This record gives sequence, structure tokens and C-alpha cells, in this order.
Amino acid sequence: MPEEVSIPNTQVRATRHLSRANTMSFPQELRDAIPELQPCWGRILVLSSIDGDCQHNLRGRRVGLKFQVEETGKLSGAFPVYADLDVEAARTLAATLLNLVEQVQQLPQKPTLY
Repeated sequence: MPEEVSIPNTQVRATRHLSRANTMSFPQELRDAIPELQPCWGRILVLSSIDGDCQHNLRGRRVGLKFQVEETGKLSGAFPVYADLDVEAARTLAATLLNLVEQVQQLPQKPTLY
């Protein structure tokens, strides 16, 4: 008689929860570009563009963002970094950005290096 296999409910619940989660995805090439030597604080890239779209799919109404980031200096390469947000998270992100813009506009103007 074959042995019965069962999946614990926690694994099923975690998969279902992830399908509604707000996520960020990074390409493998970008992860591989971060040195593993200590101390390493990661990698600084230039944000070259932001694009987005919206859709209604099996996960519900979603807002997708694509951040194009690029290497600087001697290294070259461009990487897409994606965000997938539900409507409320997208609204909160927009409100947070607008609030921060209002705050920075209230700061006194000072000379910069650039």
C-alpha cells in the first residue's frame, strides 16, 4: 500500500498569503553582482527610469512598477527591479512620496556639490 503524503496547512497558507503580498523582485544578475566580501554594504546603482502599469488578474487589482537601475563607474549593466503592489499599498506609497516632497521643499536652500 503506498504511503500517504500530506502537506502541512502552514505551507499552503504561506503560499496563498504570498500570492496577495506586496513584492519586490530582483534579477539574479543583480544579486550576483553584490560582493560577498566583508565588509560589504551592497551596491549603489543609479535609478535611471521608473515606469508602471496596472492590471486586474487572479491576484486582484495590482499596480506594477519597474525601476531601471544602472551600474556606475568602471562597471556597466542595467537591471530591472519590479514592485507588485495592491491598491492600498500603492496609494500609501504615493501619499508617502508626496508627503516627503512637501517636507523637502520646506528645507532651506543650501549650496550643493553638483
